[in-house]
Amino acid sequence: MENTPWYDLEHAYGEADDTPRYLYRLLHDDPGERSEAFGRIDSSLIHQGYLYSATAPAALYMAAILDDPRAGEDFVSPYPWDGRTRPLRAALLNWLRAMARSCAYDEDDTEDEDIVACREVRPLVLDAVLPWLDDPQPAVRSAAVDAAAELLRAPDLAHRVPEAAATLRPVAEAGEDRDERGTATLLLGTWGEDVSALLADADPAIRACAALAPAQAGNPTATAELLAALTRPWAADDWFPSLHGWFRARLVAAAVERVATFEELLPQALAVLKVACDSTAEDDWGPLLRKAFPDGRRSDDPLTDAQRRFLRTLAGHDDYWSASSHETREWLRSFALPTDREALAALTS
Repeated sequence: MENTPWYDLEHAYGEADDTPRYLYRLLHDDPGERSEAFGRIDSSLIHQGYLYSATAPAALYMAAILDDPRAGEDFVSPYPWDGRTRPLRAALLNWLRAMARSCAYDEDDTEDEDIVACREVRPLVLDAVLPWLDDPQPAVRSAAVDAAAELLRAPDLAHRVPEAAATLRPVAEAGEDRDERGTATLLLGTWGEDVSALLADADPAIRACAALAPAQAGNPTATAELLAALTRPWAADDWFPSLHGWFRARLVAAAVERVATFEELLPQALAVLKVACDSTAEDDWGPLLRKAFPDGRRSDDPLTDAQRRFLRTLAGHDDYWSASSHETREWLRSFALPTDREALAALTS
């Protein structure tokens, strides 16, 4: 802290000479002081995703105080929309995750000095984050996992993946919390770790997470799990409430990639249409439409039975046809299909 030339650095509001004061106040005895200090640091050093010359040294300080006993004190967010009370340590880990995410953009392309400086401190930040992956407090564990996952996306930190995986594997295999087990399983799969044993887990949610691992793409058992999950997508949506929509999109993308024909996906496609809507086209039913019409449709092309049933179901649901339902019409137009509800229904009759 004392050896950093803060007067020569900048944050979102100008000279960063005030940054040390707020960093010190993160460990203040007064909860209000801690909250105000965090809000100032958050808004000035990662402003709308932008990084500044003061961000990297501040990140090193925030990483260094993770193990300070005072970081275990309760923290109340300075933002009115965030009513959580959690340890300050969890908030610091969330901030470090945000820093890692911001400096990961254009990983191989940018020459921005402020971004490069943040990338250079990632190994030290990761050193500080990894010990908290199995912390007794759920909020801290979750924040540490999120931060580590973001940091380990960096190509120069790939060799540290086994270290994190060794801590997360017991969570995936025998954890008590479904959210934590699912997150751990998804991360292990993303990192290329072997999760095939979890395809036989008693929990269908964990089986689906294991099935999403890229290494399971050629495994018929994994594909069967994806299809089983999408047969009742409303149930799969409830597995991980915090991932609602995102998890369904992951399931759809993997199934579309791994199943050879749309006909094999028809039961799942019809089920997805029941829970999707106009605004989710990009994530769920749109990719299924692309699978049904990979080359679009010429006006004289006869519809297959599977295509007909899918379009008939789409035309039959009000959620896709309000006055503001632009996505539905745009997706249909892009595949040379009728954008009028009645015309689409007539095509399928």
